[in-house]
Amino acid sequence: GRALLGPILERLPDHPSRAIVVVPHSILHCFPLQACSMPDGRVLADEYTVSYAPSGALLALSRPPRPSTTIDFVGFADPTNDLPCGRVEVALARELFDRGSILVGSRASRQRFLRSLSTSSWIHVACHATRNLSNQGDSYLLMSPDGSSGKLSLSVIRRDVVLTSGSTVFLSACETG
Repeated sequence: GRALLGPILERLPDHPSRAIVVVPHSILHCFPLQACSMPDGRVLADEYTVSYAPSGALLALSRPPRPSTTIDFVGFADPTNDLPCGRVEVALARELFDRGSILVGSRASRQRFLRSLSTSSWIHVACHATRNLSNQGDSYLLMSPDGSSGKLSLSVIRRDVVLTSGSTVFLSACETG
């Protein structure tokens, strides 16, 4: 539990509600995350109200409207121009929101993704990913190159990303577990 929760809890903004919504995938539906030990030894449910949602789409439908100062939805699809179903997936997700934008192909860049994390309430990404089991920090999302290789590593995300309160990032990529 500590290895799983430590990196997640470091990224959570300090919020008075102390609530977490988990959208588990595959076998994680059977795993009681609320009973996991946190890095300080306490159990997650002792510090947070833990809720579960069966899917990201249903979670989006259950959320209250966001203030007009935030972008409701930003979708990143097919940054390598070889995932046409990713474009369809993001377009369908976009229909669940009143406002938002979709960035596809070369517009689905690493820098645009990083910028959107601080301004958007819901981000949906459909791209390639590679998992490095021997060094998880070297695992990466493959975004469109924008002066860099387009690889957005987990170590960069852990170091540079702080999600805004109420943000949701939905990742649909190969090798994401």
